[in-house]
Amino acid sequence: MQLPFSTNVFDYFSTKKEHGLKTLYAALIVLSLHASLVVFINSSYLEQYFSSESISMLYVLSSVISLISFLYAGPLLRTFGNFKLIVLLSLFEVAAVFGMAFAGGPAGAALFFVAHMVLVPFIFLSMDVFMEAIIGDQEKQTGSARGLFLVVFSIAHAIAPALSGLIIGPHAGASFSPV
Repeated sequence: MQLPFSTNVFDYFSTKKEHGLKTLYAALIVLSLHASLVVFINSSYLEQYFSSESISMLYVLSSVISLISFLYAGPLLRTFGNFKLIVLLSLFEVAAVFGMAFAGGPAGAALFFVAHMVLVPFIFLSMDVFMEAIIGDQEKQTGSARGLFLVVFSIAHAIAPALSGLIIGPHAGASFSPV
């Protein structure tokens, strides 16, 4: 059985749109926790290689590249389809996070950090495209579905600092170093 690589992949897994939304919200929780956990650790990690000013410039550079990458969202979605694109982006994101963990110097840390900071917003955009496909022409659901999407993201983002504290707590004061 081969998965179809189309924008409306949730139709393959279930004929019920509610199931598609639940699946999307579950994926959003995982991605939000992942992105938020990494964000709260990034600055401390980068401090071992860069000054505060350089870290700020890395964030600015990442934001600019992220904005420019959104200009290519349409062509990328048409070329790959949303499902294939989000799988590729997710694989690159995993590689970026592992790259940061194993970066042996400032060049690798900067490269993988920028990649991570560009990939995460693009993955969120792709999830929004899935939501649009699931909702379809049912405009009455759009506001509540997107509102819940933002609430789920915000709750996961709010929980992340506590999780970071639990993960890092026993090692507080220790410098972050590559694995």
